[in-house]
Amino acid sequence: MDSEFNLAFLRVKDILYDLAGQNDLLFLDLEYDEWNLMLKKRSEKIREIFQSYVDTILFINTTLDKNDPILYDVAYKSIAKFKEEEIHDSGFIIPIMEKLIAYYEKQGNRHRLLFLYLNYGYECMEYYLRMGNFSYKEKVRDSFLKILKLKEHYQELTNAEKARFFIAYYNLTSALPDVVEEYQKDIVYFFQDFLDFCFKDSIKIHIEENEDAIDEIYYVVEAFFYGFARYLDKNALYRDEYFHLVERTLNSFKDLKKDTLRIGQIILDYYKKYDIDALFLKLEEMNNEYLNKNLAFDGTEDSILEFCNWMDINSSLKEIIKYLNIDKKEKKAYVKMLTEPILKYISLMNYKDYTSYIDDISSDLFYSMLPYMDGIDEKLDLIQRLIIRRQPITYIHSLMVKRISEEITMKILRDCPSLLKPLENAGIRGADLLDYIGCSAMLHDLGKCLTVGVINCQGRRLTEDEFECIKLHPKRALVFLKDDSDFNPYIDIMIGHHKFYDGSGGYPIDFDNTKSKYRIAIDIISIADSIDAATDILGRNYTMGKDFNTLLMELKESMGKRYNPDIVSLILEDDELKDRLTDLVTEGREKVYFMAYKEIKES
Repeated sequence: MDSEFNLAFLRVKDILYDLAGQNDLLFLDLEYDEWNLMLKKRSEKIREIFQSYVDTILFINTTLDKNDPILYDVAYKSIAKFKEEEIHDSGFIIPIMEKLIAYYEKQGNRHRLLFLYLNYGYECMEYYLRMGNFSYKEKVRDSFLKILKLKEHYQELTNAEKARFFIAYYNLTSALPDVVEEYQKDIVYFFQDFLDFCFKDSIKIHIEENEDAIDEIYYVVEAFFYGFARYLDKNALYRDEYFHLVERTLNSFKDLKKDTLRIGQIILDYYKKYDIDALFLKLEEMNNEYLNKNLAFDGTEDSILEFCNWMDINSSLKEIIKYLNIDKKEKKAYVKMLTEPILKYISLMNYKDYTSYIDDISSDLFYSMLPYMDGIDEKLDLIQRLIIRRQPITYIHSLMVKRISEEITMKILRDCPSLLKPLENAGIRGADLLDYIGCSAMLHDLGKCLTVGVINCQGRRLTEDEFECIKLHPKRALVFLKDDSDFNPYIDIMIGHHKFYDGSGGYPIDFDNTKSKYRIAIDIISIADSIDAATDILGRNYTMGKDFNTLLMELKESMGKRYNPDIVSLILEDDELKDRLTDLVTEGREKVYFMAYKEIKES
């Protein structure tokens, strides 16, 4: 049984590599006919992979439930190997880790628990918390705290295990507070504890001979220093304590990297003089030094780490600019100047290199630039460049929903324009109506673009927690857009496109689509969304897809409850429209896919 169990984990690894290879095919430089043939073969292949993955995961989970110590050993070593080789599927790995943690806690195996606590906390934070599923936040925090509770056993551990203590401190002082705002109040406390631990006599001697631990310690310090922007506001909580810890750190560590020492001294000088302009100029000098290096990703980890350091400086300048006494026009020009080199760096990277990290950076760039953009057109272009196109499956789905919505809207404009009267009352009139519907379609799944790629691609059946993440996507876009009034006409569509027409079902539960002044737009996008999703066999490979006539009967059966009856009736009564939509979701879809991937590759 143990050999069969081990083979199942190896099969998972092969499946994940196979999936990645299938996705790479989409970026091949082929002519349309050849590319389209490849696309269809790929779709069939991924459908096979999907079923194989589902069967393998089921086998692993049911076998592990037998509580055989040999099987737990196989599972632990397999997960450790996954982490070593950077093989990622958190939705599969997290439930396995939960079973392993429960088992090894009973066994009291501190060595394996250290690895599991750290990686369980990290996986849950990156996978669930960053998508807004905060039901995991206490589990994540507790997982890192469990590592700190093992400090009394520090001397018993291997060098690699000792380094994990400091990775836990990094997550408690930097990574986790970045994701969960309420944990920012704990940063100073945990960093104080970190310093006390580092310089405890019984611990210090072990650190000095452990290069892995030293590297992680310096990483904790560096991240703590670059978090200074939280404390620029003179009313910030624990402001004095933070800068006192910076001073203590500079006095305690003599071998920090040059730039780390430099940034520490710069922000300490600011604290003593409260001179925001001097702080800005010194950081600007550091940013210019990185610019003069003409950094480009060369495929190595050192290369991406240098880029990360540059990003820290660059992001800090964008934070400080909020406090400078210059007008919005000057700020906009400066933010654009700061951002363009970062955008250029990202554009020259291969699409599959550090994808999730670059996605996060792109989202942060958008958020930092948004306050300085003028007009909805400029903002929509920015969203397309930085967010929507970085999730190809969702981008193509949005393009399809746009085309379908526009066809439906043109039909309404011709035969029943009174349906659009509420939009006219809301100030959206004439030629702007079609543009508005098109923009609504491109933005409707913006929240899904902030969801990790493995969920969007769905190479296997989703877990219950992943389905909960999917249900959060209508509100995820508000993280970016809630404070920008230019997006007000689109917010209800983003939130409400999964609500039933009569408000009796769908999600989010607390949104009443029936009272929205944009309700007719929600109804159009909802129907277009369902048409694309139900008929797609190229992007949504876990389904066999339905032909358009079958889908029409389902729309008819649900009209008045799930779908707007007036819109469904207009579609049912117009053979010409039905033919155009049928073509759009078949051969038309193939053309949309081809052009979209070509555009993504060239952008």
